[in-house]
Amino acid sequence: MYQSERLSFTGYLIPVIQRACAAYGVGDLVAFVPIETGCEDYNLKIETTSGKYVLKILANFRTPAEELHYINVLEAVRDAGVAHPRVLNTNNGGIAFLDSGMRMILMEYVDGRDFFALSRVPNDTELDFICGQIAKINKIKIPEFQDMAFGYWNVENMHKTFNEARKFLNPSDTKLVTRAMGEFDTIPVDKLPRAFCHRDMIKTNFIKTDKNLFVIDFSAGNVYPKIYDLAVVIYALMFDGIHSIPEITKKVVGFYNKYEKLTDIEIEFLPKFSLGCATMELIGSVRWKYLSNQKIREIDDLINLGRQNLNLYFNNPKIYQ
Repeated sequence: MYQSERLSFTGYLIPVIQRACAAYGVGDLVAFVPIETGCEDYNLKIETTSGKYVLKILANFRTPAEELHYINVLEAVRDAGVAHPRVLNTNNGGIAFLDSGMRMILMEYVDGRDFFALSRVPNDTELDFICGQIAKINKIKIPEFQDMAFGYWNVENMHKTFNEARKFLNPSDTKLVTRAMGEFDTIPVDKLPRAFCHRDMIKTNFIKTDKNLFVIDFSAGNVYPKIYDLAVVIYALMFDGIHSIPEITKKVVGFYNKYEKLTDIEIEFLPKFSLGCATMELIGSVRWKYLSNQKIREIDDLINLGRQNLNLYFNNPKIYQ
């Protein structure tokens, strides 16, 4: 018998997975194991007689409109040639399969390691490639999905998230967050160019193999200020505990500008926007830890990532020289 807080399903999961394998024409199920990382959809690594795959079962909190948006995103990502694991079609031609009230998507399993597991940040060659992928992603044309715009992980909703998380913050974090929000509030967000973004380019959402580098998990993909992905790369993917947000920004901007030129206003406010995203990592994760029924093992790591970024930002004298 199987049950998960992420799925509105109680029963035996093996027959469901077997039917999914048949629907995608990938042979007979041999084995499967849950993928423990992540805080939204329920992901399984499955092995069949034809190979290894990831079966993504969309979480029960997603509305039908959200599910359709995510499916459209994956199709657009595939069509844009983004370095993402291959998404398979069902025998009926679409990428989604519905069974037992659960909508699921199958993609090839990439046998590699993410940057968190590698315990390092991308090197210059990898960062160059990642910035090129971001430029591709930013050119994807998808209508803004308004239902996602109000999410408490979106930096544009910082004050809303802070109001829900503040009673769980310690005094030191409250002081840091309040100062960071003051910095973010000076950004004319309504004047920043908007484009499609991944929005979650953290260390665990890149898979490195011997020959290739893949970006995964577009579940937060939507239209945001175009610098959103660069901002996350700066504070999360490139975070090494030594270099601050303003120091990393210069390198990232240089690589991105090889593929797509940032405007003056984007360059000017990118460090503060990245600071805002780091702040959201802290308060969004605190909110999740204490108010969500869904538990994820890396939540304390995410809280510390946000906290360390804010400490480094405000205690680095180079920022104000």
